[in-house]
Formats: sequence, structure tokens, C-alpha cells
Amino acid sequence: MSDWLVSATAGWCVIAGVLSALAAAAELMGRFKEAPGRAVTCSPGVAFLLLSGVSAGLVLLGLRYADEPQNTVTLLTQIFLAGFVARTISRTKITGFKGADGTVTETGPGQFFEKLLTAIARDIDRERANIRLRKVSEQLVGVDYGHAFGFFISELLAAMQDLSDDDKQDIGDALKIIDGRKDLDDATRVDMLGYLVLDYSGVDFLEQLVKLYHVRFPRRSAVSLAA
Repeated sequence: MSDWLVSATAGWCVIAGVLSALAAAAELMGRFKEAPGRAVTCSPGVAFLLLSGVSAGLVLLGLRYADEPQNTVTLLTQIFLAGFVARTISRTKITGFKGADGTVTETGPGQFFEKLLTAIARDIDRERANIRLRKVSEQLVGVDYGHAFGFFISELLAAMQDLSDDDKQDIGDALKIIDGRKDLDDATRVDMLGYLVLDYSGVDFLEQLVKLYHVRFPRRSAVSLAA
């Protein structure tokens, strides 16, 4: 009887851990909508899921030994309670004393899970940076800065109807910086234009814009590629 109880407890703890890990995965995918797959498969993301699952399993283990369920309803209640308690623990922070500089230190599981979330965001940002670099560097080969400066921005402003006045002001400020960097070669400044377009319109628009550029300026494109 005791062997069966131990094996049954282990099985239900695994189930509680899996459910908690699935809930944690849903949280990560909701938080990092731009790269949900990367959020749950990177090393910090896997650690986040494992810790969420293990904590739920341990909570259920404590609940079963404190009060062994006598029916299915009680068992299901304990499983869902274990997941809830595990999620609560993962958000618990202990506030320390205020330092001489006025900062307040925080410790506890919540602080550790926050660091995991920060690590996940940093990993996604690195992956996104690689994608952005590849998209811009590959797309803008043979693009002349003199033609692209006015063409890219005029097409962007005309096509993007929902740009606010603040967005237009930010774009104007960025253009002044790009055009003022005379210390940079034209290819680098073309890439900066590409990143600017990418920030406001996305990859698909940039690809279509470059295709349109080569249609509008075929001779210049050919000369640049030959060079």
C-alpha cells in the first residue's frame, strides 16, 4: 500500500509540474509575443519552465503528505492549488533595508525569476539583432546613399498613414544624425537608413522598398554592384 502511495504521489507531482510548466510557457509566450518560440527554448527560458514545474511538484508533495486526498475532487483541488502556490512563490520578493544611496534591495524567489525574465529578453534581443543585421546587410547591397536618403524616407512617410507627429519628429531627428555623420562611409549610412525603415515599417516593407528602389534607379544599382 505504501509503495502504491509513493508511486501515485510521484505521478501526480509530475502532472502538477507539467501543468505549472505549461502555464509558465503560456506566460512567456504572452510576454514575448515577438519571439514566443525563442522565449521557451533558450537556456533561461528552459530554466524558468523547469523551476516552475519543480516548485509546483514540491508544493503538491507537501500538500499530499499533510492531507492525503480521499477523492478525485480533493486531488484536483490540490493540483491546481499547487500550481497557484508555485506561481505565487515565483513572484514573492523580500524587501530589504534601504541603503545609504536610497536604493532598496530585494531578494527572494521573485527576484531570481525576474533575473531569468531579463535573461530571456536579452537572449531574444540578441537573436533579433542577428536577424536585423542579416536582413539589412543583404537587402541593401548596391543601394546608393544619395538616392536612398530621399527615396526611402519619402516612401516611408507616404505609406505609413498612422505615424504620429512624435514619430515624424523622431524620424526627422534620426535623419539629421545619419546625414550628419560625414565620418561614416555611404554604405554604413545606407544601413542606418535601412534600420530606421525597419524600426517603423518592418521587414516586408523594407524588402518591397528595396525592390522598388532597384526599379526606379536601375542604372545606379548596376554601377554600384559592378563597383
